[in-house]
Amino acid sequence: MAFKPTKDRPVLSRKAWHGIAGDILDLVSPHTEADPAGILSTTLATFSCMVGTGRKVTGPITQPVNVWFILMGETGIGRKGTADNVVASFMADVDEWFWSNCRTPSLSTGEGLTYSVRDVKIIDHIDGMGVGDNHEMEEGLPNVESIKNMLVTSTEFAAVMSKSQGGTLGPVLRDAWDGKDLAIHTKDAYHSTNPHITVLGHVTPTEFGAKLKSHDMAGGTYNRFLPMFVEMPHELPWPERPSDYEDRLSEITDRLRMALPFAQEEGVVTFTEDAKQFYISEIYPEYNDTQGDSETMKQFTTRRLPYVMRIAAVYALMNEREHVYKEDLEAAKAVVDYSIESARYIEKNITTVSGPSRAKVTLEEDADLLKRALEQAGEEGLTRTHLTQKVFSYRRHRHEVNALITKVGAKVRKTPVPSGRPREVVYLPELVSQGE
Repeated sequence: MAFKPTKDRPVLSRKAWHGIAGDILDLVSPHTEADPAGILSTTLATFSCMVGTGRKVTGPITQPVNVWFILMGETGIGRKGTADNVVASFMADVDEWFWSNCRTPSLSTGEGLTYSVRDVKIIDHIDGMGVGDNHEMEEGLPNVESIKNMLVTSTEFAAVMSKSQGGTLGPVLRDAWDGKDLAIHTKDAYHSTNPHITVLGHVTPTEFGAKLKSHDMAGGTYNRFLPMFVEMPHELPWPERPSDYEDRLSEITDRLRMALPFAQEEGVVTFTEDAKQFYISEIYPEYNDTQGDSETMKQFTTRRLPYVMRIAAVYALMNEREHVYKEDLEAAKAVVDYSIESARYIEKNITTVSGPSRAKVTLEEDADLLKRALEQAGEEGLTRTHLTQKVFSYRRHRHEVNALITKVGAKVRKTPVPSGRPREVVYLPELVSQGE
C-alpha cells in the first residue's frame, strides 16, 4: 500500500520559507523524502550554532542567537536522519573546521556536556635548558584547544529526557540555553566560560508523548526546545534531481559561507521600527495569552516570545542583515506556530503507556456540549477559562474554541479587570434579558 501523509498533521506556513532558508527548501524539498519542517529546523539550529557567542539579539530582552529543536517523527516515515543528511549536504562546506570539530552525538551528563566546551589553558612545559618539550614556545598563542561552539545532535533523545531528571544534565541544559557560564562542582570539576551549545533532538511521537503527559516535563528544561512534527511528505523511491541541482546547491553553500563571517561579528541584532510595531501589536498580544493552554502545553508556550526573536535574528543573519525586518518576524512566527501545533497534535493524538486511551470527541459533539453548558449557565454565561478547563477538558485550543463559539451562535463579552487582561465571558444572546 502506498504511503499516505497524515491528513490532520500540522502544516508549516509558507511564510517560514523566507530568504535563503526559503531558497534552500524550494531547491531540496521536491527531491527528498525529508519533511520541510525537519530540514528548516536543522538548518536554523546549525547556523545559529555556527554564529557563536559574538552576536546577541536585543529587544525587550537581550539573549543569544541560539535555537534548539526536537524533531518528532515515527521511525522510518519520520525521516529525521534524512533531514540531517540533507542539511549536511550544504552546511558541511559552509565552515569545514566547525563541521569537523564542533559537533557531537553525545548528551548523557551535565559533566560531559560541560567538558566538551571546557575552558583550556595552554601551558608550556620547559626543560632544564629553557626549551619547550616540542622545541616550540607556545606562550602567547591563542587558546586554540578551547571549543565553545558545540552542535549536539541526539538521535536517541528519549533516553536524554530520562537522564535529565534528577541529574546534572537538566540544569546544565537550562544554563546553556540561557547563555550562562557552565560549572559543576564535583571532584573532577570543569568550567566553561561563554559557551554556545545548540541541541537538536530526534524522538518518536510516542516517546515524546509519554514524557509530555508525565510529570517529567516539569522543571523548565523542555520549554527551551521547540518540538517539530516531521513525516515524509511524499514517496521518492529514486529521486530525479534536475541537471543544475548540484550547481544551485553549491551556490547556496557559497551564500551561507559569505554570510557567516558577518553573522559571527561582535554586535547586536536589532529590530526595524516596522518589525518592532508588528511585535508589539500582533505577536505579543497573541503569544502572551496562554490562558487557553493546558498545564502541559504551557511547557511549550511560555518561551515562544523569546524564541520568535531568536529565530527572526537567525533569518536576518543568514541574509547578512543585522536588523530584523517584519518579514523575518513573520517567518519566525510561522516556525513557532508550527512548533506549538506540533506539541498540541502529539498531546491530542498520541496514546501512551503512561495513561489511559482518550476517546476522540468530534467538533459536532463539542458544539452540542458547549450549547448545553451555556444554556445551563443562563445569561451570566461562562468564562473562556471555564470552557477550556471544565467544558472541553483542555482538548481544544483557542482557535477551535472560537470556531465552536461561532458555530453555536454565542457571543463574547469582555469586562475590564484592574491590572490585567479583560475577563472574557461567553454567553448565548437569546438568554440575555432585553435590558442589557
